[in-house]
Amino acid sequence: MNIPLNQTQIQPDKASSSRRGWLLISVFTLLALVFGTLFRGSLSLQVVGVWILEGAAILACLTPVMALAVWRGKPGEWQDVGLALGVWFMNFSCLVLMRKLPIFNDLQWNWTGKVFAIVASLAFIGLWRGISWRETGFAGLRKGSWLPLIVLTLFWLALSGPWIGNDPTKTETLLFQLTMPGIDEEIVYRGIMLVLLNRAFGTPWKVLGASVGWGWILTSVLFGLIHGIEFNQFQFQFDILGIITPGLGGILMGWIRERTDSLYPAILLHNMGNATQYIVNALVNGLA
Repeated sequence: MNIPLNQTQIQPDKASSSRRGWLLISVFTLLALVFGTLFRGSLSLQVVGVWILEGAAILACLTPVMALAVWRGKPGEWQDVGLALGVWFMNFSCLVLMRKLPIFNDLQWNWTGKVFAIVASLAFIGLWRGISWRETGFAGLRKGSWLPLIVLTLFWLALSGPWIGNDPTKTETLLFQLTMPGIDEEIVYRGIMLVLLNRAFGTPWKVLGASVGWGWILTSVLFGLIHGIEFNQFQFQFDILGIITPGLGGILMGWIRERTDSLYPAILLHNMGNATQYIVNALVNGLA
């Protein structure tokens, strides 16, 4: 008699938590749409087109991998899979709809979109309460994970490679690459999404000391797709190298996240990988 009673107690809690999560996703996505419209005076057809069509194209390209994950991984919680994709769409909406608003015309990089996306992600974690800060990766490194972190750091920096141009590095570019990409993307991909997908698919594989699963693969593939698919002037642009390179970076960041139980190394490595070439160029040609 106790088993059915416990099940009826658990199910409403799970359903209620899922509804609260979807409500927050909807609110932050709507806020991005409203703020984007207010700051621009009107939301252009091009911005809306990018938001809808590019988002749909990225999810369509993810579908075969998701189908394989469902077939092989047999997710136990579909609600978590849906929420993970919902969080991704919320983040994508913030980046597109709040991108380089007119009041920040002098800035080269998408500071407005990134800042709003980071705020939305942190607020989602804090308000939803279906996922803890520690579970997301806001915690210290697991004991015994310093050595693999150091090895991966040296390997990652070597992969990033020096780049020396003819012009000074722009200060804004250096500051942006040292901060925004890693904070925003790691919280979403190796933080919220990875936890939700791990809940659904589990972590049945052991890779060099890290327990990983289909969540690791899906977040890495989606991370590559977001960097390699663009919708510009109502034309799709698919950059295969632009998909593969970030995708492999996602594999590395996902592994170090699981190996250390912390999001901080992934954020640091992500930003250092982005900024290394600009730092080297700045040492040679200075800052502008």
